[in-house]
Amino acid sequence: MKNKEKSTEPKTLGAFKFWFQSIIIIIITLGAGCYIGWYNSGSNGLVIGALLGEIIAGILCIFNTLRLIRIKK
Repeated sequence: MKNKEKSTEPKTLGAFKFWFQSIIIIIITLGAGCYIGWYNSGSNGLVIGALLGEIIAGILCIFNTLRLIRIKK
């Protein structure tokens, strides 16, 4: 049998870290997408940049979730 080290971190703290990371990822990518879109082509670019930023945020959140699942195993 493998010796598994038990985490001393409470489960709620792990969940808080996950949601905090997800929210930060969304805010940063939304801001970056809006800035790049606005800089390139005005108000239409703002919407397109925001959508692309949110798509990237979703992908990064999925990677974050997969990383946390891999760590738990």
